[in-house]
Amino acid sequence: MRDLEPLEMALQSRSRPVTVFFRDDDAGWGNGALRALCERVSETGIELDLAVIPGALDRPAAAELIRLSRQFGSTLNFHQHGYVHTNHQQEGRKCEFGNERYIGLQRNDIGLGQKHLKEVLGELVDPIFTPPWNRCTSDTCRVLAEFDFEAVSRISGSSEIEHFGLTDISVAIDWQKKKHGEPLSWTEFCRYAQHYFQNCDVVGVMLHHEHLRNDDLDRLCLLIECLRDSGKAEFQSMLQIVHSGCGEQRGSGDALQ
Repeated sequence: MRDLEPLEMALQSRSRPVTVFFRDDDAGWGNGALRALCERVSETGIELDLAVIPGALDRPAAAELIRLSRQFGSTLNFHQHGYVHTNHQQEGRKCEFGNERYIGLQRNDIGLGQKHLKEVLGELVDPIFTPPWNRCTSDTCRVLAEFDFEAVSRISGSSEIEHFGLTDISVAIDWQKKKHGEPLSWTEFCRYAQHYFQNCDVVGVMLHHEHLRNDDLDRLCLLIECLRDSGKAEFQSMLQIVHSGCGEQRGSGDALQ
């Protein structure tokens, strides 16, 4: 497709491969749409990281995640999302783990979420935390370190916070990116993604399965095919990136730029 030419040119201009991962948020909601995404991605052979909402895992949702895990095996990875994915901010942008929730409440939600996910998925849960709306505070990272999480995943350009030794493995590309309140066209999306695939060593793509239509799934597979055919992309899971040292290690006092 001609729309993919900007991405193809960006990839060919690279002197070394780009590491790519795909993070899908809000597992526990929209099980039918989640299954459709997993089935299409599995056809490409790459790994998919699911950010799971612990509080959404009633018996049917938990059973579906277990079925997906058994069906797709090691190509499907799970980590912790917000406890119930609800907004607690009275002012400003939506946030579940924002500055209007003191550290004790954050600790309670993270601990309960971690416990519930382990009860449902056991050792399948990776020690990574994705906060809803990609927003959290330094207190959140302090608590995550207490609970032995290894990484936090937000989105590039997020506000500065202290990471307390957690690896920063932020996504760069939002599949639902909008311009003036309207979704980008496919051509606009390819040009938007071009910058990241040309200039970044690690590129994460953020998905929300509930918003993906059939044409989105088709285009997602086209993107993956383009990346693979370029010979300039390496697909990894989020945990592989954390353990390889490709993510950015951040200690107390370090800030996300």
